[in-house]
Amino acid sequence: MSYSSSLVSLPLYFNFNVGAAQCSRLAILSNHLQKRNEQGNWQQRYACLVPHLFLYYFESETSSSPRGVIDLEYFTNCS
Repeated sequence: MSYSSSLVSLPLYFNFNVGAAQCSRLAILSNHLQKRNEQGNWQQRYACLVPHLFLYYFESETSSSPRGVIDLEYFTNCS
């Protein structure tokens, strides 16, 4: 699976061995977000932005592993 835009295409990495609680302690920012799945439905996720510019997102704050990770190194305008 990957993320693509007109400017950049980035792989999304899965199966990291970090839980939501541990990620929250390391995060510079954490909160809930809404993401749209492939069917167009909105899903709530718990997200943690860690200092090495990865955004980990989880099913909930108590999840034992992330649903996905987005490498934000090449993004300059996130809104």
